[in-house]
Amino acid sequence: MPGWDGGAMVKKEECAKIGHEWVGIGSDDDEERFEVLPHCASYIQIELKRVTDGGDHDVCIVQVAKTGFCNDVNEVEEGDQQPALDPTTALYSGQLSKQEDEEYKEESSDEEGKGVFVSNINYDGEVFIVESDEYVEITNDSKSPVDISGYSLVSLNHHGTPDETEMAKFTFPTPTELKPRQIVRVYTNEDHPESGGYSFDRGIQIWNNKGGKGVLKDRDDNEISQFVYTVLTEAEKIEKQA
Repeated sequence: MPGWDGGAMVKKEECAKIGHEWVGIGSDDDEERFEVLPHCASYIQIELKRVTDGGDHDVCIVQVAKTGFCNDVNEVEEGDQQPALDPTTALYSGQLSKQEDEEYKEESSDEEGKGVFVSNINYDGEVFIVESDEYVEITNDSKSPVDISGYSLVSLNHHGTPDETEMAKFTFPTPTELKPRQIVRVYTNEDHPESGGYSFDRGIQIWNNKGGKGVLKDRDDNEISQFVYTVLTEAEKIEKQA
């Protein structure tokens, strides 16, 4: 189906390019024949009723004409007609077929993630001199909540040299739990409840603008994650952009 503006992109052809070819339902001479994307649990056939001007776009009013479902051997079978406004009918497939769903669950079961780690350090704040808006992001990349009560975040300067020193330390209060895929921030000296509300409460900058390291430790003071950052020279920035 061409784009609304008459462009050259055809969904069927684009799907085929990435290995998802459509399959036909019904015989070639069947006027009600339609094509679907395989490996989904359900499909619909819609009929265009009218097009309404939506200002900067067109609004298409359609009616559900027919539905189908995918059986356990990935063959699409026609289903009975359903009323257009049946609330149980969706305009897309919200599920994979049983076989595909089981394969997906098996693949994703191993993707537990890294757990809790330092994912980013915004070391160069915009607030003049004190840079109170510096922050560190802590991410829970697992599928389970993690209790980080008593965990500490440490700022280190001159990392990897004999002059490496601890600049500041923040300890997460009890209780603190990160939900699956949750990201929180620890600011230098600002309060942002929307990202956790955590702060070192330091009146001066913490993160060295010339490079440094952030270390996350558990409640037994064991290192579980570190984030090292360096500052590129102007020449390195130009080379990277080239």
